[in-house]
Amino acid sequence: MPVIAGIFLIIGGGLGGIISYLSAKAADIRKANRDDTQLWNERLLLRASEFLASRETALHELRALQRIPTIPGSADAYNAQHHIYGLAIRAMVLKGQALALIAPTNVRTASKGFLPDLAQLENDKTANDVQLLNTFNQKNLDFIDMVREVVGVPEYTGATT
Repeated sequence: MPVIAGIFLIIGGGLGGIISYLSAKAADIRKANRDDTQLWNERLLLRASEFLASRETALHELRALQRIPTIPGSADAYNAQHHIYGLAIRAMVLKGQALALIAPTNVRTASKGFLPDLAQLENDKTANDVQLLNTFNQKNLDFIDMVREVVGVPEYTGATT
């Protein structure tokens, strides 16, 4: 009888160890997946916010360029501002490329409309500030909503829990 009890004790201990190992391993895998998702979401949020900031800078520089009067003697100021605007566009393109490296397709698609819109506004000398701001603010909001949806940021309702 003691031999049989010893066998059951060994089998039970071994089986318990295996069950404990498997459940701990499964928990570790779930935690690693959750941590990996959180890391990629943080990277996406960082790249998306850098892209939006560079886009805002490019928009600001375009508006400054469009405000330079077209009078004799203003060519130097216009050329200098046009250079600054070109640098801002380049920075926006680079930030957009960095975003595209990690962003899912829907976020990349939402970010593609900014550069053609800036080019159109640069060529459209009749666009006023209200049109410009409305267009770009709506694009900003759509892009932000897309990024928030991808990373799972809940919609703010104003309610506290």
